[in-house]
Amino acid sequence: MPSLREAAEQLSQKEGENTDLEEKFSDMDTIEKDSVVQEEKLRHEVEPKAPGKAAGIDGGLIRKRYSYADVVAVRAVSAVFSFNSSGLEKADYLPGKSPEPEFHVFDPQDQEGLDRKAEAERLKAETEIALHSQKETDKVFMDGSVIPSYSQDEKVLENYNRLFSNAEPGSLIGVVEDSYGTSLTDILEEKTGLELGNIRDTLLMDAILSEGERSFVRKYSKGPAEHPVLKKLHSNHVNKLYTFYVRLSSKDIPLRIDYYGNPDNADQIAGELMALKSSECYTVPSPVLEADRKAKVPGKYLKRLEKRFSPSLKRRERRNL
Repeated sequence: MPSLREAAEQLSQKEGENTDLEEKFSDMDTIEKDSVVQEEKLRHEVEPKAPGKAAGIDGGLIRKRYSYADVVAVRAVSAVFSFNSSGLEKADYLPGKSPEPEFHVFDPQDQEGLDRKAEAERLKAETEIALHSQKETDKVFMDGSVIPSYSQDEKVLENYNRLFSNAEPGSLIGVVEDSYGTSLTDILEEKTGLELGNIRDTLLMDAILSEGERSFVRKYSKGPAEHPVLKKLHSNHVNKLYTFYVRLSSKDIPLRIDYYGNPDNADQIAGELMALKSSECYTVPSPVLEADRKAKVPGKYLKRLEKRFSPSLKRRERRNL
């Protein structure tokens, strides 16, 4: 059985591999532009920018299975922070600090089917509150990408098209803190000729970027026609989706930033993110972190629901999901 000591040695070895990556890129400043890569400079310095009025969007859900039905409770919150020259001036919340969740009842189905229906309801709630927030703020920061990895729900897709139609360039931004993709690694391996292996993009950027730097801007997708969601959206929106990485503190790993707009919006977005970071150790924008806290759905709501059940249904209650 692997011991604590062996696990620590493996982690130290992984950290050493990142040091090797730093050395590989230490003297590399530029890469070749193409239809995907939009900038030649590998790294760009970030200057803090005043954020003005910014909204953070997040959604929460809780699920439970019963003998005759599956229940999903969902809510989404927008934390709207207004800043002045001294810092945070005030915080508002849409639709409120602790809104009542929506309850959705589905016929019993397999786990995958329930997961997709629950995710669709969460995305609907998030995109609807984001649409409302666009009327109130200068910038909307979504928790996660500006594009879901998968959705077949027509209302969700309609909401995303509306979000893009309403957005000024650079005003709709997705913040991804746990990125497991390797597409940027593949691009740099192809451009530089270096053997990088199957390293995650986040870890590669952790080696390349210093505090206060962002990566080059690239197209969100190399092949939108093959993406399960992009292929269903309006092409004029898809062509304005970009992504980059930014390191806001030496004590945290880089964030992946997906946004709607143009390549030259990246400096302004990165600068505002520098001003909005929650702390040196956790650099997710403070409005997004606040929205995450307010959107969580506590179990007390299901207990309230269960008080209204028929006795026979309560006795057949199944496990939590």
